[in-house]
Amino acid sequence: FHRLDLNRNEVLEPGEYPIPRKTPDEFFVVNEDGSHWHSLFRFDGYNACGSVAISPDGEWLAFDGWSTKPRGPSTMFIMPMSGGAPRRLGTGMMPNWSADSDHLTYSSGSSIWKIGRDDEIGDRIALTRGWGAQWSPDGNRIAFTDGARVKTYDVKTEAVETLLGDEGQSPTVLQGGESGRHIGGGDHRRRSGPPQPHGPPLG
Repeated sequence: FHRLDLNRNEVLEPGEYPIPRKTPDEFFVVNEDGSHWHSLFRFDGYNACGSVAISPDGEWLAFDGWSTKPRGPSTMFIMPMSGGAPRRLGTGMMPNWSADSDHLTYSSGSSIWKIGRDDEIGDRIALTRGWGAQWSPDGNRIAFTDGARVKTYDVKTEAVETLLGDEGQSPTVLQGGESGRHIGGGDHRRRSGPPQPHGPPLG
């Protein structure tokens, strides 16, 4: 304290020490050509929002965030792209939309969860153990990691299949091909670069 109190008046003042001030996160919208840049929403009380995911139909925005006062766990939110206040979906992070924009998957604890766009917090369903869920473009499967393994969850049969399982790797990024039949993965310990849509077929 006394090292920062330069004038020795027992009070820390901004003029004595540049204390950084955190500001709430703010969401902006811009057209593809860079025009019409405008604010969508300023989220007071949250200055660490991320994992922004726009629904395939372009109507909804999902994201996660951490509150600062009081400090709490990562929380999921959803809001219309037309504006309005975010609606809380419960504890979790990394939302990902289904192809029909009706459902979201996300990670919470050590599990993959699913919740409907219009559902309440208590309606969420635990699908399987895992992390970082990604829907296939055709909406039939959900890819995710479980430790060092890449797996898929069949939405209709609820069957879980292991696609890759190398204990020497730790894939952290998943990306599906446009056809929904292939998946690529990235390992944060290997050289950087975007994941490529290749690998075992999803269907």
